Amino acid sequence: MTYLNNIKSILPSWLEKEISVNNYKNYQTLDFPFLDCNNDYLRLYIVYKEDGNLYFTDDGDSYSSLAERIIGAKNSISSFFDDKVIQIVNSLPMVKFNTTTKELYKNCKPTDDLGFIISMMIEAMISFSVACNFSVFPQETKKVTMKFKKAFEYDFLKKNNCNFDTNPKAMGVELGEHTFDYLVYSKQSNYIKLLNDRDSTTKKALLYDWKDVCNYKSLPPLIAISKGDDPQKIQDKKENERLSQIIRNNNILLFSIKSDRARIDRILSA
Repeated sequence: MTYLNNIKSILPSWLEKEISVNNYKNYQTLDFPFLDCNNDYLRLYIVYKEDGNLYFTDDGDSYSSLAERIIGAKNSISSFFDDKVIQIVNSLPMVKFNTTTKELYKNCKPTDDLGFIISMMIEAMISFSVACNFSVFPQETKKVTMKFKKAFEYDFLKKNNCNFDTNPKAMGVELGEHTFDYLVYSKQSNYIKLLNDRDSTTKKALLYDWKDVCNYKSLPPLIAISKGDDPQKIQDKKENERLSQIIRNNNILLFSIKSDRARIDRILSA
C-alpha cells in the first residue's frame, strides 16, 4: 500500500506545522493542534481503498459531539462546511472507529488537490468544535423573580410541609456547578427548577443543564415548574413540542402552575 508520505508538504503553511502523522494497516491519521468539544486534538483519517483511491473522514467525531450537546443541531449542520466539497454520510463499512451514524467525508483520487481537501476538512471540523463550545449553545434560563419564588414557596412547599433548601448546587461534567431553585427532601430528594416560560430556548437550556448533571451522577427526576403552559403562537411550535418529549425522556418532570397544580401537590406531599 502506498501512503501519502509528503502530507506536510502539500498543506498550506497554517496547517503544516506541528501536525502528527501515523500509519496503520489501511489508513493514516493526522492529528492537528486544535481542540474539539472534549478537549482532544482534532484527528483526520485518510482511508486507502483497494481500487487505489482514498477518502477522508473525521470518523463522526464532529457530528456526534455537536448532536449530543445541542438539540436540533443536526438541522443546521450544513452551515459548518462547504457541502460542494465535503459530504455528511452514514458510517462507512470500511472503517468504524466511532459508533456514530454520521461523519464528514470526501472521496478522492491520488491526483486530486489533496492539500485543499485536507484544509477544507479541518476547517469544517474546527467550525463544528467552535459551534459546540460557544456559538450555538442555548442561552441560560432567565432567573425567575423573587415574587414568583416566594409565591411558590408559600403555595406549594410550605403548604405541603416540605423540608427544603434554597439555591442548591449540583455538579456537572462539563460546566462545573449548576444552581437550581430548591432541593426538596422526601422519600427521594428532588431538585426543583422554576421557569419564566416554556419556549424552545428555555427548554434547551434546561435540558442541557440537567443532562450535564446526570452525566456526573444519577439522580431522581428534576421537577421543572413554569408559570404557564407552552406558548400557543410561536414559529418553532413543532420544535418546542419535540423538546417537551425529549425532556420527558431525560428524567425531567415538566409542570405548569396554571394547569398542573394538583399534580404538583401530589408529588410534593408524597
